[in-house]
Amino acid sequence: MALSSIELLDDARRVDSFDCGKPALNAWLADFAQRNQARGFIRVLVIHDEGTVVGYYGLAPGQRERAAGAGRGTLERRESRCR
Repeated sequence: MALSSIELLDDARRVDSFDCGKPALNAWLADFAQRNQARGFIRVLVIHDEGTVVGYYGLAPGQRERAAGAGRGTLERRESRCR
């Protein structure tokens, strides 16, 4: 196995066989990572073995906060885009 250095996720990287043991994290990488990165919501950094992603990290410069007086689980969204 010859791992790459840390790189920004791009279309050349294969994410379909990624499995970290957490189904929700596997699904997020396969279904949302590239689309959300293209829209500027997040940057996804990956390590790959000959193009197949073996690890990733997502960085988002945004936050969600509870609105004043909001009930449990209600979050206020604040827009922020990766540039």
